[in-house]
Amino acid sequence: MEGDLGIRYNAVTILDMLGEAKIQRTICDMHNSGAELCLAERISRLTADIGFLPTRDLDFLVDIALAHCAVEVAVNRHAGVITEIPTFHGIARMQFGKDLTGIKTVIGTGGIFADGRSPGKVLEAALFSETNPTSLKPKRPELYIDEKYILFGIGRLSEFAATKALRIAKKYLRRL
Repeated sequence: MEGDLGIRYNAVTILDMLGEAKIQRTICDMHNSGAELCLAERISRLTADIGFLPTRDLDFLVDIALAHCAVEVAVNRHAGVITEIPTFHGIARMQFGKDLTGIKTVIGTGGIFADGRSPGKVLEAALFSETNPTSLKPKRPELYIDEKYILFGIGRLSEFAATKALRIAKKYLRRL
């Protein structure tokens, strides 16, 4: 998946794409709380200060929710769906897009995985859910995080020394 939904540079974009209510629900689901936040103001500050590192639980929750939503958008861009189409012979099930249900590994990389909390909550957004049975998202992949934030370099190294790059990746990626 592409990494164009960074939660600092694109926090406002994520808010615009999914809406405040979706991000608020994500926070409430993670925190088991009904507390209403002024998300638009908080999210605007994140984009204005991309170097901000959370210190309070609530700030971590906002980061996690934004990352969760960014992962959801990114995977939804790539995962196909099954759609029922009426035909003369009855209902036909058609696949649109890629079937990612058999993907064996999902790796989370970026600042939220290197410095954040609850990487499993973030990566849950990449997975198939029974609540959306037409989705073709990965069903039972192994989850890893790039907690040293090295994959950007591994990709470059792999062009010249693929075996070494793979060995380094295997050493530093952490399984959840």
